[in-house]
Parts: sequence; structure tokens; C-alpha cells
Amino acid sequence: MNETEQYICESIKVWVWSGFYNLDEIMHMANDILEEDTDVDVLMQYARNELAQKKVAEQSWLQITDCDRLNAAFDELNALGIIALHNTGYTMSDGHEDVGDVLRSIDRSKINIKGYCFYHGQDLERAVNSMELALAYGDLKAIDEKKVEVGKEIVAVLTKHGLKCKWNKKPDVRISLPNIQWQRRSTET
Repeated sequence: MNETEQYICESIKVWVWSGFYNLDEIMHMANDILEEDTDVDVLMQYARNELAQKKVAEQSWLQITDCDRLNAAFDELNALGIIALHNTGYTMSDGHEDVGDVLRSIDRSKINIKGYCFYHGQDLERAVNSMELALAYGDLKAIDEKKVEVGKEIVAVLTKHGLKCKWNKKPDVRISLPNIQWQRRSTET
């Protein structure tokens, strides 16, 4: 296996274990980083093997995982007027764009939006590889005091759902979920 194929296999492993992608989506993403000398059949088999290993591992996971807790916390945050988004693109800019897309798609005269919370693809990679997830957050007007209020509400909801948070209540520091065990079940059967 050449260096490029090793890099792609590392990416495939993260995409599989993130729990967000099926085989077709994984191979489509891998296709974006392929080089001419890459053996696509080897990568396809690697992805199939990782998906099979994950499916077996899922059988031993607790009924409610940290990812289930995170889903429930994000559902509650959304209900409270804090836009909470999973896996928003790959960068902070992508996450902010996704928040903007949500804001444009809703009738804000009927829903009081206080702020937002998200994690992006790079954050997801770190969570899968190192058991720590960083969350971006903020208010809609970029006022530090309001951002801290939104942060406090996010931490309270995450804690209520059994997730340990680390945050110094400073508006320029992201909220961290240290020791999160990333176990997101695949939605495909």
C-alpha cells in the first residue's frame, strides 16, 4: 500500500467510525482525494471491512451511547432556540455557513433563536481518534455576554444529558466534551 492509499485508508476509517456515512458516500469522499496510482479496489475492500467491523462492534455497545446523549442534547437545544448541528462541513466556516442556511430556512418571527452550537468534520475526526469533541457556539449578534449566556445554556443541557463538559466560560474558548466515547450507530441495516 502506498503513502496515498494509507492516508485514504485513515480517512475511510474515520468516516466509517463516525457513523454518518454509508459505503457509497465513503467511496465518493475517497474519490475526491484519489491519485492516479491509487488502487480503488483495495480501498473499497478496506471500507467494506471497516464497516463490517463496526457493525460487529455495535452489538457490544451500551444501549445508550455518548452519541445518543449528544443527539438528545442537540434535540433539546434546538427546541430551546439554539441551533445545534452535527458534522457541519469540515471547517468553522462551513459550520457558520450551515447555521446561516438554517436561519434562512426558518420563519424567525415564529421561533426565537438565541444562538447556535455545532461541530465540524475536523472536530469529528478528533473525537473519533482521541475521545474529545470541541463545540463551536455563539449568539447571533456576536456579543460576548450573550455568547457566554448561550454557552452556559449549552453546557447545562449537555450535562443534563450525562455528558461531561469542560469550559472556562470565556466567549473565545470552545466548549469541550473530554472523554466522549464516539459510538454512533450506523443508520443502515
